[in-house]
Amino acid sequence: MTKQADLIISILKPYSSLLFLNNKYVGLALLLITFTNPSVGISGMFSIFFTILFAELIEFKESYFVQGFYIYNSLLVGMGVGFLFTPSLLSIGLIAIASAFTFMLSFMLNRLFSVYKIPILSLPFSIVTMFIYLASLKYSNLLSSLINNSTIYDIELPLIISGFLKSLGTIFFLPSNIAGFMILMLVLSFSRILFVMALSGYYFGITLHSYFIGSFEQALYDPYAFNYILVAVALCGVFLLPTLKNFFLSLVGVAISVLLTDAIAILFNYYAIPVFTLPFNITVIVFIFILSITYYRGFNLNIKETPEASLSNYLSTIFRFGETHVKLSLPFSGEWSVYQAFDDTWTHKGEYRYAYDFVKSKEGKTYANEGLYAKDYYCFGESVLAPVSGYVVAARHDLVDNIIGEVDRVNNWGNHIIIKSDSGFFVEISHLMQYSLVHKVGDYVELNTIIAKCGNSGYSPEPHIHIQTQYLGVLGGFTQEFCFSEYIQENQLIFNSVPKKVNL
Repeated sequence: MTKQADLIISILKPYSSLLFLNNKYVGLALLLITFTNPSVGISGMFSIFFTILFAELIEFKESYFVQGFYIYNSLLVGMGVGFLFTPSLLSIGLIAIASAFTFMLSFMLNRLFSVYKIPILSLPFSIVTMFIYLASLKYSNLLSSLINNSTIYDIELPLIISGFLKSLGTIFFLPSNIAGFMILMLVLSFSRILFVMALSGYYFGITLHSYFIGSFEQALYDPYAFNYILVAVALCGVFLLPTLKNFFLSLVGVAISVLLTDAIAILFNYYAIPVFTLPFNITVIVFIFILSITYYRGFNLNIKETPEASLSNYLSTIFRFGETHVKLSLPFSGEWSVYQAFDDTWTHKGEYRYAYDFVKSKEGKTYANEGLYAKDYYCFGESVLAPVSGYVVAARHDLVDNIIGEVDRVNNWGNHIIIKSDSGFFVEISHLMQYSLVHKVGDYVELNTIIAKCGNSGYSPEPHIHIQTQYLGVLGGFTQEFCFSEYIQENQLIFNSVPKKVNL
């Protein structure tokens, strides 16, 4: 892919990300739709330009940058400024400053949140735009360029339809029936699931809100009802699989967001700060955190371009491989033996039962001579291979390898590496040799490449490779069931299973 093609994708992906769709054509269509309000369209383009310029200035890694992942919050900030103020040197300068800060905040929060596998959503946008609104109260030169958006051309529709379309358009700072209808048709053409969830979330939230405030009509006029749409879409189709159970779970999320929206609006009205997407962010982040901790099975671990594609991928995996669709390659080459398997004799118990320990043996022994030294053990110093492709999210390699007969009870996991696989789950490999790690946090590792050496650090009675998979990218996270994609045991090639333990 050429650099020009990368740049085009970097510009278009942030637009499609706002609708949870990973498609450059959706991005292009949404870019054009934003120009139904020229100020919003122009300001959004400026925000992307300044974000890319700042990223180049700080020499940001292209492997992250071309995904467009860190830009959509800056895009929202730019469009928000364009919705308020006429494009001018002052407003463009404000966009430049805010875009740089939003970009850095997005990257920082993503690194922090990824430890617990929580998406940042549009939280950076909510935070930065709050500061912009507060600061602008002192900027008299900027306030003179306030826009009266009610003068923008629109068509009249029944309130029950208009309320939904304007809420959908407001996601892009385009609260008009025309923009909302175009966005709705775009959503429908790419994902019927997102279409249904947008309608369900909005009208359920509006109905519930009307019971609380005593007026259905007044609920339809709520400028922050787009939060209901975002919550429903995120919780049934994007981060969770589009199932009947998750549909009802998303409605619970919508109900919570109704309460949060009114509460935050009362609090923010004192300083005339809009609510923006804060209720949506709080609701979805809390849901995902709680469901991650409880190992909820309805997670969409491999998010595709559309919810339909995610569901199809999930179902095909279940039909082909069963419920255990977390697959690894063996973390070594050559012939090794199972020292501990799932739910085994010593440490693989309870929440840590889904783990494997491997050693090398000859003639029923794992060591040469008397086995008094770590170097006597056949696996000590052997290469450890990456069982998946993905990014390193945690690592340590400074701990000394134990003397045989002693263990480190303070640093149980010893030297280790945690990789976030391309499929979304995390792999931890522990008890590595001191200073043997090849990669650092943030590096991308390829499947079956050397990542470290087998060692004897941490709570390790003898040199071995410990491997486990987990939902969270934290050291010692609770384990989840997995299998190995292929291996040979007893002269048989076996697929998608786990090897048997053979007593040494």
